[in-house]
Amino acid sequence: MYELIDHGLDHPRGRIATRRLNQIHRRFAIGDDDYRYVLGTLVFVGQRWIDRYGWRALCCHERQAMYEFYSRLGRRLGVHDIPDNPTEFEQWYDQFEARRFARTDAAVTLMAATKGLLAELPRPLVPVGRRMVDALLDAPLRAATGLPDPPLWARAALTRRTETARTAAAAPRPPTGGEHARRRPAPKDLSGRVRPGNGRPGPTDA
Repeated sequence: MYELIDHGLDHPRGRIATRRLNQIHRRFAIGDDDYRYVLGTLVFVGQRWIDRYGWRALCCHERQAMYEFYSRLGRRLGVHDIPDNPTEFEQWYDQFEARRFARTDAAVTLMAATKGLLAELPRPLVPVGRRMVDALLDAPLRAATGLPDPPLWARAALTRRTETARTAAAAPRPPTGGEHARRRPAPKDLSGRVRPGNGRPGPTDA
């Protein structure tokens, strides 16, 4: 996926990545609804997570760009009947999830293996990390993967972290660009003579 994001769908490396994705999925009997749902997770799960925990919510242009990118990718992967706009797609996505989301043994096993990666943390932090994972996931996903409801302190820690990040992002910053450039001393060459404003030697410097 990073190849597609870094280089674009039309770049030669992006086309190679798309062909490889088609090769990987071709051997499995995957229905159109399942393909559309997975495509929707790429569009909406990230958006919702950023809106909830990021230093700011996404703007309408960013949301549209994510929809356009993944819709184009979906069509190149042979996904049919992708809704025509992000609003309709999100409605379809939520309705499909409400109908189909259910706890399975495979989902519980996968989540247990995922949380097992937290064993790499220092030992005293492992139980803390496990409960923070519980807090990061929404209620339907916790139910489907066998996770308990998070404790109040874990939810509060995430809320405080988000508030801190957004406050820091909104704080005044030092001047940049033209205003900052006007305050810098004029560049000098090795002889100590002041150069023209662009920092390049002028005719009298030769």
